[in-house]
Amino acid sequence: MDLINIDTSDLKSLAGLAESIAIEVRKGDFIALIGSLGAGKTTFVREFINARALLNSSPPPSEIPSPTFSICLTYNIGDDNISHYDLYRISNPIECRELGFDEALDNGIVLVEWPNRMGSLIPSNRLEVSWQFPSEEERIISLSGKGEWKERAKRLESNYSRILK
Repeated sequence: MDLINIDTSDLKSLAGLAESIAIEVRKGDFIALIGSLGAGKTTFVREFINARALLNSSPPPSEIPSPTFSICLTYNIGDDNISHYDLYRISNPIECRELGFDEALDNGIVLVEWPNRMGSLIPSNRLEVSWQFPSEEERIISLSGKGEWKERAKRLESNYSRILK
């Protein structure tokens, strides 16, 4: 169920979307980030983590790099544990079993770039954030809620509208 389609060609709108999602997440949430190389997935994660830090009245991390080579980076921000996975280099879903997803979900919030590499291991309860490029100038993000996110994600559009005002 696509809930929101937003043009996020500028950083302000991408940051607003990340903040609107950051408001709704809770421990145990899985966010699947779907898009081509260079789409803006890691930039989205930076904005999301900065928004969670603000919501927790905590300082943001000084650096939020892409976990392409480390595969996972974890941030402890206030009461939040946020795990950022990049599965680009994973070639088989079986490799994902060793990455600690279950523990990360038990302890916090999980954001995953290239979630299709998980195959059937991807959680059924998730928010999917997908990037499309209808033209060279446009960057559209679609949000889709799966499982319990179907209902929870309905608030994202009103959060986003309120944040950008």
